[in-house]
Amino acid sequence: MLYRKKAISTSLIMTIGGLLFMMGSGRFAQQREMCIFVTDTLFIKFYSDEIVTDIDAYTTKGVGAYNRCTNTIYFKIPSASFKFANSLMGEHYREQYMEVHKYPNITFKGSLEVKDTRDAPGTYKAVAKGNMTIHGVTREVTIPGTVTVHQDGTFEGKTVFWVKPTDYGIKQPSMAGVTAADSVQVTVWFRMIPYTKKSEK
Repeated sequence: MLYRKKAISTSLIMTIGGLLFMMGSGRFAQQREMCIFVTDTLFIKFYSDEIVTDIDAYTTKGVGAYNRCTNTIYFKIPSASFKFANSLMGEHYREQYMEVHKYPNITFKGSLEVKDTRDAPGTYKAVAKGNMTIHGVTREVTIPGTVTVHQDGTFEGKTVFWVKPTDYGIKQPSMAGVTAADSVQVTVWFRMIPYTKKSEK
């Protein structure tokens, strides 16, 4: 299963630590902890319907954290973690286009605008606004999606949006004189759980 639950990684613990630090320290530590949610599952796919061959890849790697008290949300995905059905295409993606040795991560940091749903399970429209960094280039983006809140305190987020690679300095692949499509469809699905010290074990 792609959506298999995973242990919290060291990178995510560092991300959480950074969010807690930004919120201050001292006697408010317990209240801060109640604000933080972390990903235990993350799935990202990008797809482009091409004339010569489709570009289709996915990853389940990466980390994310959400501060419910400030509506701050953050994701970090290793650029080299995307898996392709065509291994040669994956190699070209990593070396020629994404240049993962220079730009190892894709990140998003911004705000998640959604109705206060901490006591109201259900599915709600949401909008993430902030800075996305791909291939070393940072751009402001607005991404619509949905958030589903569950009785057990966890929540899921889902979005489908489009990214124009050339906006991030990524050259367009070509084959037999045919240039790739201008935009790539990106699908993101994640589940977050309330953060506690036990999450780090």
